[in-house]
Amino acid sequence: MNQASTIPFITEKMSPVLVRLRARLIAPLETEYAAWAAAAASRDAGSVEQVVHFLLAALSGQKGRLAALQSLREDFNGRYSRSYDDSEKREHIIAFCRELGANKRQLAEDRRALDRWFGHDGLMDRFQKRISDTERQICFLLDRLGVIAAKGIAGSGSEEARLFWQRVSLEKALIPLLVHDGDSRVCIAAFTCLACVIRSLPAAERAQSVAGSTLQFIYRCSLETSQQVGLQSVALELLSHLSPASLGEVLRKRLGEPAGRGDDIFVRRRAVTILGEVLPEMPALADLLPRVMRDPSDYVRQALPAAVRHDAALLEELALRDPSPQVRATAVLTVLPARSGEPPLAGGRELIRRVLEKEQDP
Repeated sequence: MNQASTIPFITEKMSPVLVRLRARLIAPLETEYAAWAAAAASRDAGSVEQVVHFLLAALSGQKGRLAALQSLREDFNGRYSRSYDDSEKREHIIAFCRELGANKRQLAEDRRALDRWFGHDGLMDRFQKRISDTERQICFLLDRLGVIAAKGIAGSGSEEARLFWQRVSLEKALIPLLVHDGDSRVCIAAFTCLACVIRSLPAAERAQSVAGSTLQFIYRCSLETSQQVGLQSVALELLSHLSPASLGEVLRKRLGEPAGRGDDIFVRRRAVTILGEVLPEMPALADLLPRVMRDPSDYVRQALPAAVRHDAALLEELALRDPSPQVRATAVLTVLPARSGEPPLAGGRELIRRVLEKEQDP
């Protein structure tokens, strides 16, 4: 539902509270959209596809702004390091303030502050805020792109969905952001956007939806334990939609040979959840379950009951014999009804009775 915005669908799947929290990010887009729609003069200006094209144009503008800011910094640092004396350094600082958008009043205040506290470090803080603001806007655009493009594809037939994907060329816009050299949240947002749209494609179209080089990048990212945890987790999910064979290899590696890094538990837990989702179509991966049951992390094993909720024998093993009371409790909760009025899972009542007889943990 659109929450009083001039941009169709921009608040799709956003709660009223979130719309208010993102108001400062939406407002400049509304100004851009008014100019863009007037220039486009298209009868379909309010369609899902046209809004996606607008968001892609806005994303391109923010990427250009980011590149321009970085170029300004490099130019300033070069001039500053070659300065003859402190007076010249001060002039370069004021010039950079002007380039960052300071008006006459702000420039006068900056010049006075140079005599007290303002200098190179303070200017770099101001520059970094400009970068952070731009990256935040990029993340918001990526979130909206994913949701709105997925809406357009989900509302189309199989052939039209494929054509929609080709027309918007989303992959081309996202690839550079998957390796963004800055705030890692931009990379995660780009991965999440891609995953959201790919999930909405018909299953038969997903494998052909991205280039081979993109698939290879996603595969490598899902294996590299040095990558940011969020990136590894989203890469795993993308693989589950794009290449079941590659996913099987990665799950065997991640769950069969756990990394020693402490934060690897978050990736392994996500891998266990995905394993549970794909087991019906990939039963050969069932041999990973005993390994997961021996995982040294209670946190990872807590994801296992939901993954094997229809395997009574494994649920019994977890509920009665796992060394962690948290894992045992999770297994018991899994057999309970998901909604009021529903029966527990088959054998659930008997399992709960046995747990109550045996459980010693308070």
